[in-house]
Amino acid sequence: MPRKRREHSAIFKAKVALAAIEGRKTIRELGLEHGVHPNLVSHWKNQVLDNLPDFFGSASDLPDRSSAQREESYLAKIGQLTMELDLIKKKSGLDA
Repeated sequence: MPRKRREHSAIFKAKVALAAIEGRKTIRELGLEHGVHPNLVSHWKNQVLDNLPDFFGSASDLPDRSSAQREESYLAKIGQLTMELDLIKKKSGLDA
């Protein structure tokens, strides 16, 4: 019988993440204390730290990450498709 996934409240996640940021206990100790995997504690901590500038600045002050991320994903896709096309050309004998 499969185990049901536990859902943690935002308040719980924030409390654990803030404790991790404080650094009084290790990530592993916090995970054991709160009954969650240490990877979750690290993930929640990183989420808080990544989104912290949003609380202190307006949207115009922040760099436009969405367009940079989109451009990066487009370039990665172009590279992948170029490699696939080169491989197909080579196998079909069209690449002279």
